Amino acid sequence: MLTTTPPTPRKKLSLLIHVIIASSLTFPLGAYAQQSGDGDQAIEEVVVTGSRIRRDGYDAPTPLTVVTGDVLRDSGDTSIVSYLLTLPAVAGAWSSSAKSGVIGQGMAGLETLSLRSLGESRTLVLLDGERMTASHYLGYTDVGTVPSNLISRVDIVTGGASAVYGSDAVAGVVNFVLNKEYTGFEVEVSSGFNSYGDDNNEKVTVTAGFPFANGRGHVLLSGETYGSDGIDKDGGRNWNKTGWIRSSNPGHTPTNGLPQLRFAPETALATATAGGLIVAGPLKGTDFGDGGVPQTFVYGNQRGSFMTGGDWEKNNLRLQNDMKPAQSSQNVYTRVSYDLADNFNVYGQVRWNSNKVDSFSFPMVFAGTASRFKIQRDNAFLPAATAAAMDANNLTSFPIGSWNSDMGRVDNIGRRVTTEARVGAEGTFELADTEWEWRASYTRGETDLTVRNKSVSLARYRQTIDAVVDPASGHVVCRSVLEGANNGCTPWNAMGVGVNEGNTPAHVWMIGNGGYAQQDGILELETASAGITGDPFSTWAGPVSVALSAESRRTSSDVQTDNLSFPSTRSLGNLTPLVGELSVKEVAVEMIVPLAIDQPWARALDLSLALRGTDYERSGGVTTWKVGSTWQMNDSIKLRVTKSKDIRAPNLFELFVPGQAGCGSAVLFDPFLGQQAPQGVCQITTGNPLLAPEIADTTGVGFVLTPSFLPALSLSVDYWEIDMVDAIQGVSSQQIIDVCYLANQTAGSCGAITRDAGGLITNVNSNPINLAEKVVEGVDVESSYSLTENITLHGNVTFYLKNFSESVFNPFTDSVGETSGFGVPDVKANISATYSNGPYSGSLTARHISDGVISNRYIECTSGCPAPTSEHPTIDVNGVDGRTYLDGSLKYEFGFGDSEAEVFMAVRNLLDRDPPNMSGTYFYYMGLFSSNYDFFGRTFRVGLRFKI
Repeated sequence: MLTTTPPTPRKKLSLLIHVIIASSLTFPLGAYAQQSGDGDQAIEEVVVTGSRIRRDGYDAPTPLTVVTGDVLRDSGDTSIVSYLLTLPAVAGAWSSSAKSGVIGQGMAGLETLSLRSLGESRTLVLLDGERMTASHYLGYTDVGTVPSNLISRVDIVTGGASAVYGSDAVAGVVNFVLNKEYTGFEVEVSSGFNSYGDDNNEKVTVTAGFPFANGRGHVLLSGETYGSDGIDKDGGRNWNKTGWIRSSNPGHTPTNGLPQLRFAPETALATATAGGLIVAGPLKGTDFGDGGVPQTFVYGNQRGSFMTGGDWEKNNLRLQNDMKPAQSSQNVYTRVSYDLADNFNVYGQVRWNSNKVDSFSFPMVFAGTASRFKIQRDNAFLPAATAAAMDANNLTSFPIGSWNSDMGRVDNIGRRVTTEARVGAEGTFELADTEWEWRASYTRGETDLTVRNKSVSLARYRQTIDAVVDPASGHVVCRSVLEGANNGCTPWNAMGVGVNEGNTPAHVWMIGNGGYAQQDGILELETASAGITGDPFSTWAGPVSVALSAESRRTSSDVQTDNLSFPSTRSLGNLTPLVGELSVKEVAVEMIVPLAIDQPWARALDLSLALRGTDYERSGGVTTWKVGSTWQMNDSIKLRVTKSKDIRAPNLFELFVPGQAGCGSAVLFDPFLGQQAPQGVCQITTGNPLLAPEIADTTGVGFVLTPSFLPALSLSVDYWEIDMVDAIQGVSSQQIIDVCYLANQTAGSCGAITRDAGGLITNVNSNPINLAEKVVEGVDVESSYSLTENITLHGNVTFYLKNFSESVFNPFTDSVGETSGFGVPDVKANISATYSNGPYSGSLTARHISDGVISNRYIECTSGCPAPTSEHPTIDVNGVDGRTYLDGSLKYEFGFGDSEAEVFMAVRNLLDRDPPNMSGTYFYYMGLFSSNYDFFGRTFRVGLRFKI
């Protein structure tokens, strides 16, 4: 197949909407609505929090998706996020299992959400309309800390909401609403497992609520404990053993018409083995195996660092990485409220969560180059046969690459403990013949972070593998010690498998700090907020609703690391300190103004306005606004439109991080010297206190159909676009090198680049800057249909039209259709059918992800390819197959004396479909970073709920 141009532009919006409407009316979709108890087909209206003024979801100018707590519980997922990630509007978030492999950031086990593929930092997560304490120093909120057994519903506002809720609401808001009036006692016990026999897990929740003081007070108690064994390595999943990797094509030349890149199975790293591999020179291909015995490594078809065929299976490092971390978490929530008067309620609540994860990532891989790591001829551990071969070839040293099997895999241990307390009051009063609702609250929370992982210091590794015999004592020592250094170095044998004992003094010394990289610290949130809502006056069309609010917020971080992580000297996983504090003050007003009522041309027409003034301690003052309108034309058709200016202020990490390093992972080219930079260059990212807020213009246009001739149907179609400027973006090492070279073609002219005495690059410094533009665009469809008295259908579909980014460093890229990494599919859908008949109920859900590509920039061809460019490389296989997954659940309710009980079972991925082949690194199957696909196989959950 030959495609000589990038993918064609997307379909015109008008045609797309026409197709959506037609398809929605020809196959029934459904909604997160509940059938009424008497068996009629009316759909329950749920008042949601798309604004500070309470309105029904279909009445709001901004699209809203409502997921009830029952839907979450009946899904059978062990976590809240697992289900929410299947919703089409949720895109761009990593799964918690993918985070287990992000060495050095302490992200394993985090459950985060991203709307519109704009990232977690641009999605605001709330609990009962209030901000939650951050669970990570990047500012992310772990929704796993929400008491899941008390969730009444989840309101997802898919559109800019900064004028209503403040910073971070660029992509939208996810608000978890708790059932604060729960009365009774309930216990749930459930267990999960999958068809591969791993990831066994158990969950127990206890919920209690009761009134006191003759009903003037109410007490809520909730507790949850969860434990999972995780998935060790790949758990025997055959799809992960095929070795699909994107790499350079060894057969390509600039003129022969073959593709520059290839995407092929049976591909693996060719510059390291478990016990060490000589990677260059006359002895290239000597592999040190069990006991250090030299053997011949069979190269496949090699190009650069990768090869296809040969001994590729020996180097399939994806089999070394845990697919899912072992995890243990506990949640406790308590709330006490009391009516001091009929219109005056006070309350206090405490939320506590402990989350501990433990997983193993890839081994200590140090890919070899001609100059990176060398073994000298006088090395004390050199096998005799290799020494003889060196002498025969007049070699004084050879380069080696190894994934250091004797060191074991990188062990990631993390614990987060979040404690949050809130006190507040709310009530009503009358003023000027208007009833006003008011609220006020104060929140104080903190998260205690602990991260431990194994990652060696590169400098110490070089010293400890340079082992020689001390002629005076006959003992093996480090050369540096023999030369007089008092550095504590102890020798390590880099040649062979099983030639070093596990936790040797040399191993501990290379890692330092007792064998673990360490990060410890506290994140704090302090918020005081107040608000008032009422209808102070009326127009000719009805009362005008007004909401006033104010908030003062302080966030701080005091996170420290070990002395080898900062300054950054480790091979990977350099943990990051972060010390800083931010304060912000905000005031906002929101209004809904009715403009028409019961007119021939309009059943109802209103205008929605919001304005917020924000004073950031670092960034200064910013004003955000929102204008929207809903026009109920008749009983069947409603139109809605919104326009808003939204912001995201830089977070603590972006402002204050003193230096986060990644060393040796990037292959860099040094144009000053006209050669590849040495492998091992460290990119050191520091914060930028001069960052300004990101600015976004948000547009939404849509309609709602509730046709009178088909009263069981509700359908909404909404077009949306978010256009961000001054987006905060990090800059890569190669980009800095290239810009410095273009500015002044003299080595050493750029202060961001550090070189050694020989002129070779060792470090590149960068910081985030406001320079990128991001545009996301698409169409949402949400529909509900009561097919019969017992069957309800529901669906959400998102058609992504654009996921655009551009900056002075990065040319235009549009990742719509890129499903193998951090892009979004053209179409993502969640369609389900629920059945209820007496004590029996069940559901069947289809999750669909459309076909995609590895990259829209690639030109796919197998022969006769055009000359590749840096913007449009050629590749033999660019396609990624789509997937449709089926999930099911069953529930049976029965009486137990005066109590109620139910047994339930849920199955995820009923057909046990594997993920598609997609690109990745030799460490990861890239799909693990995607929320689109299922990687664990057919998963079961069974349980019992007992209610009094």
